[in-house]
Amino acid sequence: IIRLLTDLKSQHATKPLVEELFKIDNPDMKRELIAACWQSGLDFSSFLEPFFDSLLTDEYAIALESFSVIENSLHTLETIRLEEYKEMLTTRITECDPVTQPLVKQLELIIRDVLYT
Repeated sequence: IIRLLTDLKSQHATKPLVEELFKIDNPDMKRELIAACWQSGLDFSSFLEPFFDSLLTDEYAIALESFSVIENSLHTLETIRLEEYKEMLTTRITECDPVTQPLVKQLELIIRDVLYT
C-alpha cells in the first residue's frame, strides 16, 4: 500500500489522503504514510495544517516526515500563508519536544528564506 501511495500521481487524492492519514494511531504506519506523501511529489500546500500540527506534537520520526511534506510545499504558498506559518512556528515551538525543536527552527529559517529571496 505504501508503494502505491508513493506512486500516486492524482492531485485529487491529496485531500482524502490527508483526512484519513491523521486519523491513524499507529506511529509507524503514520510515519510511513506521511513519507509517502512527500515521496509522491504531489502538492499538499492546501492541506498543510495537519502536517504543521504533526511537526509540533508528534515524535521526532513522524515530525521529520511532516517537515519534508511542508518543505516540499512551501514554494507554492502565497506570502501571507508563509508569514502565518512562520508566526505559528515561532509561537508554538515551546509545545514541541526539545528533540524536535531544531526541526522547527530549521523550518522557520527555510520559510524566512522563501519570504525574503
